Amino acid sequence: MPALPEKALINVDGKLERLTLEEWMPLFEAAGGGADKGNEAAPVEIAQLSLEIEQASAFGYEFHYTSLELAQAAGVWQGQISNHLMGGALKIPIDFDRDSLVMVLDYLILPPATGDEEAGDIDDKVGDARMNPQNFPAMNINSRYFSYAGQPFGRLKLLAIKNRAGLHVNHLQLSSRLMSAQISGDWVIANNEQHSAFKMSIQSEDLGGLLSTHDIADSIRGGKSDIGIIARWPGPPTAFAMAHLNGNMHLKVEDGRLLDVEPGAGRVFGLISLQALPRRLTLDFSDMFKKGFSFDRMEGDFEIHNGDATTTNFSVVGPSASITMSGRVGLATKDYDQDVIVEPHVASSLPVVGAVVGSLGIGAAILLAQKLLNLDQVTQVKYSVKGPWEAPVVTREAVTTIDSDAEQ
Repeated sequence: MPALPEKALINVDGKLERLTLEEWMPLFEAAGGGADKGNEAAPVEIAQLSLEIEQASAFGYEFHYTSLELAQAAGVWQGQISNHLMGGALKIPIDFDRDSLVMVLDYLILPPATGDEEAGDIDDKVGDARMNPQNFPAMNINSRYFSYAGQPFGRLKLLAIKNRAGLHVNHLQLSSRLMSAQISGDWVIANNEQHSAFKMSIQSEDLGGLLSTHDIADSIRGGKSDIGIIARWPGPPTAFAMAHLNGNMHLKVEDGRLLDVEPGAGRVFGLISLQALPRRLTLDFSDMFKKGFSFDRMEGDFEIHNGDATTTNFSVVGPSASITMSGRVGLATKDYDQDVIVEPHVASSLPVVGAVVGSLGIGAAILLAQKLLNLDQVTQVKYSVKGPWEAPVVTREAVTTIDSDAEQ
């Protein structure tokens, strides 16, 4: 005679208007026979779940019209999930304190977490259990496509573990045709407040395309880049806000082109520079050449404190000129307090001064300095740049010149 199962097993099919994971977890544990935490094992265990859920809530996110097919085996629920934000295979542990949530997805599309439509809007105090790192499980997630807040980031690989303070991200990798990013760090609770701290390394063969795709800037073309960032801010990762950002950044970009060169008087001098240099400059205001300032290298270090980024060594080196910058950039307040030194490599290429600095956001005001200078003698110009990004006040502070006749 075939043996009867030791426990009654049932299959559950149904439709729900709403399911909240946090409220259902005790039931899932009991249905899985989880008596490890002091719960009595359920006299009847659920072998399979087949649910259609109009509105599901988990970890601070709302999921619409979820199809969930799960079977219980070896201490986990495993199966398929499909809704407007994710689709693929998953394994949900019966005991989140011991095992990891495993997901192998075709797509993962996350909007800002509930209540966090505006960056920095979440209180860093421990409150909403949905966004408490101590309530998140360890996670091993792979997704062929990932986007957050409407921004595409390509393929995602995430490995995170739980600890007493919250969640430690061992490895988060984002890969797309425009970038590769590696991230590690912590989301923890200390002194009853939430804190996020992450180390990021970002590489791109086309920095201009990356910045444009993510609606950050459209003032650069090309650029092979290597960016390292250590960033800290209060609150969960989704509460990232420039005004509360602290850390540091190293930026290195090679072989790019800064755009938004102002046309006008500089057109003629740009053409002269083309003739004066053995290497053809791409700085040319005519339609026959690419518009902008080509550079070989852009590099610098920034210390960031409460949204203010300060540098002492930022430089841009191109065939037409070298530019060094020091001072503060307000990332949150969107203003400048900087000194800029421009050294044209050929005296007649002074239009580069206005072109390059303008491309960095300082604007066309510097171009007016051309009318005040003897272009054949200028070798170095120092500017003070203060005020808002949209309309900074640019003051020429010093000019170093040489006598071209004396050189001959």
